[in-house]
Amino acid sequence: MLSLSTPLHHKRSAHSYEGWVRVKNGDGLHAMKPWKRRYITLDGATIHVYKQVMTQAEFEGEIQIARADSEIENVFKIVVKVTRKGRSKNVPFFVEPEDHNQTRPLLLSIATAVASAQSKFMQRGATIKEIRRAQSLMDQLKSGWGFSEPDRGDLDNPNIRWRAGKPDYTVTNLAYMLGKTKNHVAGSLEVTVENLIKTWEMEATHVPFDQWTTINHNKYRVKANHMDWMEGEKAAGIGNYNWLLASCPKNLFNVEEETFESSHKVFLSAFPHGFPFEVLEVYSGPPKVAFTWRHWATFAGEYKGNKGRGEVVELTGFGLATLEDMKICDLEIYYDPTYFIQVLSGVTDPGDLKTTGAAHGDPIVLSTGCPFGEFVETSETDSKS
Repeated sequence: MLSLSTPLHHKRSAHSYEGWVRVKNGDGLHAMKPWKRRYITLDGATIHVYKQVMTQAEFEGEIQIARADSEIENVFKIVVKVTRKGRSKNVPFFVEPEDHNQTRPLLLSIATAVASAQSKFMQRGATIKEIRRAQSLMDQLKSGWGFSEPDRGDLDNPNIRWRAGKPDYTVTNLAYMLGKTKNHVAGSLEVTVENLIKTWEMEATHVPFDQWTTINHNKYRVKANHMDWMEGEKAAGIGNYNWLLASCPKNLFNVEEETFESSHKVFLSAFPHGFPFEVLEVYSGPPKVAFTWRHWATFAGEYKGNKGRGEVVELTGFGLATLEDMKICDLEIYYDPTYFIQVLSGVTDPGDLKTTGAAHGDPIVLSTGCPFGEFVETSETDSKS
């Protein structure tokens, strides 16, 4: 929390917002209540509101965002939980940037804050209503931006023996659409490779090894960085996180102390909204596929005791996949996991990832406007779950 002596212009997480706005309390935009000029900083799931901008700012309170809806083009209604003197209550108010050129940055920051505030939502599992809202927003993205949902194969196959029930990728697909930097042409080699990798990831997480459809079971093996080749069934047994992080310094992530289940729990806890993946470029087609890739997530949860603040963290690398009949025989992944794990551990600032080979450029939807307004709606009941 900011103290009264904290300068406002300190280093913030990705997609934070700082600036002058007009605010009005109340349930109705046209209620007979006056607009007030305030300076706000919005970082992670928290808004700080000030009456004036100076180092010794007059601090009005800490506000946790519960819900945000777009009223008109430049005005946003934000339902917040205000905590003062140990007591909390939900308060609706409207906010409009003084400079309308700042509407999109404010919208992005609100959207990031809403997602950050909803970390419990993905940890407890999405409700039917929330899945429908995510699907509705995806439909808007597909029609407005020409996006397509990833193809992970036939998830409705009744013969699949799911590890822990059939997964629902609606919310994960939404996170992918909102955060991706590429929109490859349908049917392109990039889309084909991306869907193959996404299906492989799905199977590695949710399907018993003998039922995987993306690999050649007689030849499948994997390799990460300078580590030795690992036989495929062993890699499936320990889980993708463990073989992919085998080259990471043990003081940051010790794969010898992790199991399939524990490693997945670690990253689900850190990234409750998902850990989307995209193929950036493909340099050669089958049988030897060379490609670059990007993983990213909103660090809205907790990594081994270090709590995230809604920062967007990125991880990029290079991959080589040897295919036979579009089945993976050899898979080699090259990247540097050190900085990424240091960020999650609180040792390194998320912004430093940009200087270590991470993908550059904003997600597509951020450069053209973003319909976040109606994605998340938290009721009193949901906020207690």
